[in-house]
Amino acid sequence: MVHTMRAVESAVTEPSSIQTQSTFTRKFAAACIVAAGFFLVAILGSTTFTDQVASRRDFIQYWAAAQQLVHRGNPYDAEAILRLEQGAGMPGSIPHFSFSPPVGLALTAPLAHLRPGRAFLLWTMLELGCLALSAWLLWRLFDRRDNRLHLLVFAFAPALSCEYYGQLGIFLLLFLTLFLVWHRAYPTLAGAALLPFILKPHLVLPLAVVLVLWSARERTWRILAGFAVAFMACSALSFHYDSGAWAQYRLSMSANSDLAYGFLPTLSALLQSVIAPSARWVAFIPEGAACAWAAWYYLIHRTCWNWVEHGLLVLLVAFVCAPYAWFMDESILFPAILLGMYAAQKNRRRLLPVFVAGTLAAIEVIASVPTNRWYFLWTPAAWLAWYLYATRRPTYERVSSDPAI
Repeated sequence: MVHTMRAVESAVTEPSSIQTQSTFTRKFAAACIVAAGFFLVAILGSTTFTDQVASRRDFIQYWAAAQQLVHRGNPYDAEAILRLEQGAGMPGSIPHFSFSPPVGLALTAPLAHLRPGRAFLLWTMLELGCLALSAWLLWRLFDRRDNRLHLLVFAFAPALSCEYYGQLGIFLLLFLTLFLVWHRAYPTLAGAALLPFILKPHLVLPLAVVLVLWSARERTWRILAGFAVAFMACSALSFHYDSGAWAQYRLSMSANSDLAYGFLPTLSALLQSVIAPSARWVAFIPEGAACAWAAWYYLIHRTCWNWVEHGLLVLLVAFVCAPYAWFMDESILFPAILLGMYAAQKNRRRLLPVFVAGTLAAIEVIASVPTNRWYFLWTPAAWLAWYLYATRRPTYERVSSDPAI
């Protein structure tokens, strides 16, 4: 009898121990693969990421502004920025100019302690790490699905473009994901995670309107308080480096405003060019309409508001109506696209439309189509259309849920 009981216990415990060992082995193997990949990128990048290569990417504007800020210069002095960028090897006489407010530039201050090539390599490694962490967090956020759709972030065309140019979209993707993960359990940290969006506030203004309305209705200000604390901390850091940074920022906006414009691949810019090319305020009409719609949309869903489901839809609409945006910025839309793919599977819809759109966008990136061309006008609307198509409930579910039936 004793031997029988031991045999039964062994039969019950052995599969569990084998499964635990198998899970550990898979995690260890995955960690080794990721570490080897980062090591390989670091080795290759140490020889290919030169100062001249860095000077030809958008990244150079953040490095040059950090140099000016840390060394007590004016980070908005276009002539000084141009000298730094040309000194790194940038051709031409038009500077890559950062219009980020001082509190945002304080986040890039560590770049000032490295040469452009080494700083660009560090920047690229951090972006790869942010992509990996974002994929893992989204997998956890969406109930740890058995498929590997979250890994498509590494092939997402805006993220690839962002990685190439050294733009901010991938960092914003991580912080948006952190907000979605933390907003219930750690609202103060979730609010602090929103601080990097101060670098590009025009992309999320409708979402900010909803956040204020939601905080007022729920009578909870911890998210806004977390943002305020992070804002003050970075403001203090920028003031430490340059006490006149905010005054310099205000003056430079009018003096260097022409550097921010040209052709922008946005529907708002297209509207401006059709109605009144010289009136820049026209490009802000769609964003104003998006803010009004976002407030109305929140009021309708206020009793069941979900920051993942409803918030991501507001973010998609904000991008379609943004007055100033680039293809690389669309990296932060991946959570909405991924949620759409999961919803499409649940609603028994094909994933073909999003794969076609993603492939076409990737072809444009691989073909080195300049991001300031009209070829990229369609992508924000395509991601929004995909989300609406994928998340719309099937007809039979809507009929069965009708209380009149």
